[in-house]
Amino acid sequence: MKHVHIKEILITKEHLDQMNHVNNVQYVHWVEEMAKEHWDILRHNTNYVDDFWFLADHHIHYKKQVYEGETFLR
Repeated sequence: MKHVHIKEILITKEHLDQMNHVNNVQYVHWVEEMAKEHWDILRHNTNYVDDFWFLADHHIHYKKQVYEGETFLR
């Protein structure tokens, strides 16, 4: 079972806030999107095939700013 899910995201203008940094809400969206993608890959090998994933809580630790045109790997 693959326990790591990696996705490359190209930062576009739509991801940015007024300071030209990736908007905080965008990070939460990516967390939700990636968790769903990862669960869709894993669930078929579990006893919980019909269950679904949802975000109950989140904590984001920012390591650095990400700017338009850069690639964000998560």
